[in-house]
Amino acid sequence: MQDKNLLWLVGAAEPAKLHAAADAWDALAEKYFAHSRDWAANTQQRVLNSGWTGEAAEAARTELEKWEGQLKACQRELDTIGTTMRTAADRLTMFKLQRQAIHDQARADELTINELVDGPPHVTIDLAAYGEESPQLRHDPDYQDGMTKGAARRRELLSRIEEFEKAVREADDDYAGTLEAAADTARLAVVDDRYSSYQQEQAQKERRSVLPDAVVTNSDPKAVKQWWDSLPPEVRQQLLKDYPELGNTDGIPAQDRDTANRLHLPEVRAEMERELAAPQPAQWASRTKLDSLVSLQEQLDSPSTPPRMLLGLGDPAGTGSATNVPAFNAIVAYGNPDKAKNVAAYVPPSGGLDKEFVSGDLEFGKRLNVAANQADPKSPTATVVWMNYDAPPRVASTSISMTGGGASSPNGQGFNQFLNGVRTTHDDGPPPRLTAIGTGAYEGTIHNALDTNEGCPATSVVINKDPDFEDRVSDGFPKGQSLAADPNDPAYFKAAANVVTGHGDRNNPVVPQ
Repeated sequence: MQDKNLLWLVGAAEPAKLHAAADAWDALAEKYFAHSRDWAANTQQRVLNSGWTGEAAEAARTELEKWEGQLKACQRELDTIGTTMRTAADRLTMFKLQRQAIHDQARADELTINELVDGPPHVTIDLAAYGEESPQLRHDPDYQDGMTKGAARRRELLSRIEEFEKAVREADDDYAGTLEAAADTARLAVVDDRYSSYQQEQAQKERRSVLPDAVVTNSDPKAVKQWWDSLPPEVRQQLLKDYPELGNTDGIPAQDRDTANRLHLPEVRAEMERELAAPQPAQWASRTKLDSLVSLQEQLDSPSTPPRMLLGLGDPAGTGSATNVPAFNAIVAYGNPDKAKNVAAYVPPSGGLDKEFVSGDLEFGKRLNVAANQADPKSPTATVVWMNYDAPPRVASTSISMTGGGASSPNGQGFNQFLNGVRTTHDDGPPPRLTAIGTGAYEGTIHNALDTNEGCPATSVVINKDPDFEDRVSDGFPKGQSLAADPNDPAYFKAAANVVTGHGDRNNPVVPQ
């Protein structure tokens, strides 16, 4: 590869074929996973549950545990290879875009790149642009100045090509090293558990390198949108398939977030089912979580007016960060926030992605949406049910979250960033009117959002009466009245809908019905 023209090689490469190879590999790996599950159910479990005792039984259990460890390590190896192949395809796609940008810069700078199969590319100045057809001009000061500037632009372009080639070689070395290590493991016919885990971690690092830092850290919606807008539509669609975390990234348009999360939801369900079928399921796996995923899928598949959008889907294994969707939570919208003039973000007071979230919290968001669109039919409203924090449990001493939960994890920063992301991805026109809504039972997230240094970007706030925040509650919502005791009271919806649509002046003192 050292003697090849990497610009030419990247241009001739076909990432689609590598993606097809990755799909075929994943299909093969899934057959192995199915075989492993069958072995666990029909061999290991039968022995463990047979009632067999004694030294021979103990030796058999030890041997079975060894084979179980080998099977899981092999699964990691297969997963690592599939991840590496898919990452290489996506990285190659990005390199092709960078190559096109280099050629675009050359044309803009009146330079010509001559690509040869072997050897480095040649960059020449387009002499015709400086009057080559008139040799007399070569003594003209303007011509000399143009040639000097052209030579400087040529050096800059050559430097950019050199950096490009360096990045291509480094990526090629990384992927080749991962695959060669997997081949060495196959030749040994024994998989080291710790080494396979290390290889899997390295593959995930390589995978994340395809995305810009703003996406990996989910820290800058404007930078994310700028990057996303720069990609061709077909590249975006492939990334949504390969990188489900894009569905949780602020700055990605709502429609694309919904696409990524809907593609990922069946994968999360399948992962949960596989883990529950294992002889010793991981601590994070539970039948309650699986039932919640099934209920959420049924909700998303059923017709709805306005349509539902899945704007965030948490990790069932219980990982998360301050700004990304935490453990096993979700963000669901009624209507498209990018096209609505009013956006109301409702923060449920407790729970997580459980069946009550699907049947109760989402119904609250839908009813609020209907009320707001009735309050102002000419000004479309989207409502968002934002369960992106470790909420207090619905019942004392219980929690579906695996990261602790409770008032110590309100994630006001993440709430504010989500609202800023809505502003960033909103279609052309005035920014939407944003309303933050709590029901009073627990409003720590909104309180935390109001207390951040940047301040909450919401245009209006609807929360229960609180002496510390009363001056920041929207004037249009009746103060001093605790409708939180029954947030399903029609009077609450009517008053909140008026504030959401900017018609708080319609609210007279509310009498609960």
